[in-house]
Amino acid sequence: MMTVNNAVLYNEERKMEFLERYELDGTKETVKRIFKYSANIENQLDKDLCDFNLNEVEELMYGLSPMSFASSRNNASYINAYIVWCISNGRSTSNNFSPLHGRTLSYYKQFVDFSSKIYFSKTELEEDIIGNSVNYQDKAFMQLLFEGAFGHQLSEILNITKDDVDYDTNEIVLKDSAFDEPRTLTFSDKCMNYVSIAFNQNTFQMKNGRSNRANATTEVLDTDYLIRNLKHSRTRFNEENEPADRHIFYRRFDDLKKFFDMPFLNAKSTQQSGMIYKMYEEYMKHGDIVFDEKGILKNEYMDVILERFGIGRNKKYQQRMAYRAYLNREIMEQLYSEVDIENDNQN
Repeated sequence: MMTVNNAVLYNEERKMEFLERYELDGTKETVKRIFKYSANIENQLDKDLCDFNLNEVEELMYGLSPMSFASSRNNASYINAYIVWCISNGRSTSNNFSPLHGRTLSYYKQFVDFSSKIYFSKTELEEDIIGNSVNYQDKAFMQLLFEGAFGHQLSEILNITKDDVDYDTNEIVLKDSAFDEPRTLTFSDKCMNYVSIAFNQNTFQMKNGRSNRANATTEVLDTDYLIRNLKHSRTRFNEENEPADRHIFYRRFDDLKKFFDMPFLNAKSTQQSGMIYKMYEEYMKHGDIVFDEKGILKNEYMDVILERFGIGRNKKYQQRMAYRAYLNREIMEQLYSEVDIENDNQN
């Protein structure tokens, strides 16, 4: 992506007039950033953004490198609004309607830069990643991570056995190897379904179904645990019915990040994405009051999330500072947005 900090707006007076439509300074800065980047392309083409055809608009959309579906939708909404505004005011010399008119929401996924994503929205994780994972053990552990299970060296997930799961209440007993006392969390129906099927998974498809090797589909060990090692010559047959080693997650995430071309997909990013979603839920429940004047999630709401994710059980949240890097309004708005693509009247 090109540097935009010192860019001069193309048709600056017109762009500034359009920005006056927005009351919030934050929104104005967001749209101005788009205009600063579009100026590079406008100068090359010697025409205003409002006269771009679809290919030229797409070049701009790709160049903005949104890191989430919500950001891509937002970019499109502001670009579309500007083009429609220019057409309505007789300032477009090429377009009678916006090139983005009538595009479905799924159209905007193509512009997301997944190669540099660190955090994932609920939709991105559940539909794009978990939904395209072929092994239910992978589906189960990612959903569990997203909804609050983790523990010392991922022990809360590694230690789950059939006896720990109550399908009537959706509760799972989580045993963290660093603590004597377990805790119990309630999980979604989706998560419980994945867990149920994962317990009955007898074979595992290597490399998320893309392996061409002779052992592309391998048997898993028969134990009482949810997450189980594979049967092969290097694995001792788990006669003592012990939990798998934590390195099983590293190996499986390594295959998944290669499959999805998402180098930052791992257990921690999945957990943090879940925490951001819980922040979004708190925001939807209580509104702007959850953030302080700097846009950081207030301690009382942060504590709800830390409690859910089992963080700081031995130190009462003495490390809140570490979580402020992603438990804030800016990160939330990158992943979750109330802005929809505008269906402006083109008549």
